[in-house]
Formats: sequence, C-alpha cells, structure tokens
Amino acid sequence: MKSNSMPMRVDTVVDIVKKVTKWSVIVSAICLAAMLLINVIEVVGAKWFHWSLIGHLELTEQLMVLVSILPIAFIALERGHIRITMVVDRIPSAGRLALEVLGYVLGTLVMAFCTWRAFEQMQYAMDIRLSTNTLLLPIWPTNLVIVVGFGLLALSCLLLLVKTLIVGQTK
Repeated sequence: MKSNSMPMRVDTVVDIVKKVTKWSVIVSAICLAAMLLINVIEVVGAKWFHWSLIGHLELTEQLMVLVSILPIAFIALERGHIRITMVVDRIPSAGRLALEVLGYVLGTLVMAFCTWRAFEQMQYAMDIRLSTNTLLLPIWPTNLVIVVGFGLLALSCLLLLVKTLIVGQTK
C-alpha cells in the first residue's frame, strides 16, 4: 500500500507544479503580447508621426526576460523539449534509465546553482539600487523573475527525477 501512495503523492505535487508553471506560461504570453504592442507603437510612431516611445528598448528588454525564463519549467514538466534519440534508442533500457537519472540529477544541481546565483545577483541589484538608464526602472524585479524561473526548473527536474526513480522506466 505504501508503494502505491508514494507515486500518487509525487503525481499530486507534479500536478500542482504544472498548474503553477502553466500560469507562468500565461504571464509569459501576456508579456510577449505587450512586447509586440510596444514595438508596434514605436515603429508606427517613429515612421508616421516622427514620435518615439521613450524607454521602449528598456521595456522590451525587461519583458524579454519574462518571455524567455518563465515557460522553461512547464516545458520540462511536459517533456516538450527537443530530444535526439539516435544514440539513446540503441542503449539497453537500464542504461537509458541511468542516463535519464543522471540528466535529472545534473539538471537539478545546475538549476539549483543558477537559482542561488540569480538570487545573489538580485540581492546585489537591490543593495546598490541598480536601475535602467532611461526610465530608471529597478533591475531587481527582473532578477526575481530569473530566480523564480530557475527555481521552478530546479523543482521540475527534481520532481522528474523522483518520478523516474519511482516508476523505474524511461518514457
């Protein structure tokens, strides 16, 4: 009975994290639409009205961080990333399992390190009140998004590792 309840708990946690990461994808999509709108306003204003949107580059750069970082954990949990399996398909299933476990262990460790370093960078940006040049937007909120994105990816890798170890097979 205990072995049956353990995968259900892991699946429950995976489902919760998937819901959180799905919302991060929605936020990312909204930011992408905002980037599009900002750039359309800038181009139309500059070409037809000889008017420029002040700080459009800074706004786009800040939004680009959200667009690029937030969806990564969702893609990892959905296993939606590109996989090249020419070599892996020729390895016995035990070897594939070992490689997958190794990949998830390394992914968890690297993403945990990246989360920690991004947190350190965020603290530094807060301490010296780092801001953008034109609009003087603080940099730390963008760094916070990086911390959250890497943290969600580290958690996703850890959950996939646990799930792989419990199930004991590759997909």
